[in-house]
Amino acid sequence: EGDILQVRKLAQEAITLDPEYGDAYLILGWTHLDDIWFYRTKSREKSLETAEQFAQKAIKLSADEAAEHRLLASIYMLRKDYENAIAESQKSVDLAPNSAVANFISGMVLRNAGRYDDAIPFLEKAIRLDPITPVNFLSHLAWAYTSLAQYEKALPLWNKAVEKNPDYLFAYEGLTVAHQLLGNNDRARECAAEVLRIKPTITVEKLKKGMDLKNETERTLFIDAYREAGIPEK
Repeated sequence: EGDILQVRKLAQEAITLDPEYGDAYLILGWTHLDDIWFYRTKSREKSLETAEQFAQKAIKLSADEAAEHRLLASIYMLRKDYENAIAESQKSVDLAPNSAVANFISGMVLRNAGRYDDAIPFLEKAIRLDPITPVNFLSHLAWAYTSLAQYEKALPLWNKAVEKNPDYLFAYEGLTVAHQLLGNNDRARECAAEVLRIKPTITVEKLKKGMDLKNETERTLFIDAYREAGIPEK
């Protein structure tokens, strides 16, 4: 959380120095989406509105058109407007086909839209293109496999993410679900305890609100898994 606040502060300082610096508005937009993803926002809709305002400002000022489409794709996805999210993410890939982030965003959007088989090649390409292998790339590929009930492919990806960052909340969320659905109930409870260690305020209700999946059956399956693994209801 401190890192995001620092990023936001630096972006705001950059705009104070140069109000025409478009990339700073892109950065600010992402910080407000982060508030949603990391359960910090009090109003999801307000965070989305603010992010979109910064995106529109960036469109007027930034030269990085691919980055603008990536931000818009994520905003549309969080609004569950999957059609526009997919269109924007595809524009970003078309403009920057060898951008790891563009491929990652496209994979993330397709996976949330329920197009799991289409998502996997984009996520795998993102991982190939970025030698550092960000933990969120690993996590979203693992979620795509989990959505296809290929839990044994998902587990090593989340385990690798945890090796890279022992406090990576979303890896433990994924491990909780995958182990629970595999019937590894004790391991699922251990992973749920890690979720609560990292984010003590987490509840089934918050997880449900933060789930940007189009597939209702999948949402229910995952929410039930969290509940059974010991995440508190409210």
